[in-house]
Amino acid sequence: MTHRLIKEVFFYDSVSSTMDTAKELAEKGAASGTVVRAFEQTSGRGRLGRSWFSKKGGGIFFTLILDADPALAAKGITVAAGLAIATALENLTGARPSLKWPNDLLFSGRKVAGILTECGNETDGKVFIGAGVNVNVRYEEFPEEIRESAGSLLSIFGRTFDSEDVFRNILDSLDGTLYDFLAAGGIDAAAVEKYLMGIGGRCSGDGFHGIIRGLDRNGSLIVEGGSGETVRVRTGEVSIETGAI
Repeated sequence: MTHRLIKEVFFYDSVSSTMDTAKELAEKGAASGTVVRAFEQTSGRGRLGRSWFSKKGGGIFFTLILDADPALAAKGITVAAGLAIATALENLTGARPSLKWPNDLLFSGRKVAGILTECGNETDGKVFIGAGVNVNVRYEEFPEEIRESAGSLLSIFGRTFDSEDVFRNILDSLDGTLYDFLAAGGIDAAAVEKYLMGIGGRCSGDGFHGIIRGLDRNGSLIVEGGSGETVRVRTGEVSIETGAI
């Protein structure tokens, strides 16, 4: 497949994190469309400063460097990347994952993939989109502290997956989805809502609680508050009531 955004992939055996390596390469002139992939991360990280378990050979860990307006990137590029990876995983497994806003992908309530987006400085126009996908990891291989919530394609579907095939499918989906996002200046909310976890269910966060009604084109979560008011959640942590799907 010919890509419109993704140009080159650098492979590493082990790095502290693909995000840090991508930023180092960008400082040295790496072009937009460069992907940094590692077979192991010794200090992989996720959103809100959390760590990401990165078993060597057990998952796909990568960061994409893009030239993009940081203001536009803040308006949904993480959600757009989530849509891309969700679409790829559905194509590969035949099952539809849930997107827990804004950046986690789950099968059967277990987190299989996560996305982290960071911007460069205000003048370089660089956006870094990192992702980790658990592919061939058994339940007992996850650290005890996440064993009840984490999953992999192997542990959920009961068969091993070709990691290279998974990676190719994800890159193809990312390239098309992010190209469309940048061209349109926003996300395809209806496409994302097919995967969005908790629509019609109750949620809460910092200073709000209500019912999830969907997304807007900026990737903000639309919540109907207790008095019927509309709350648009742009950042932060959202807790979804147990049983909402």
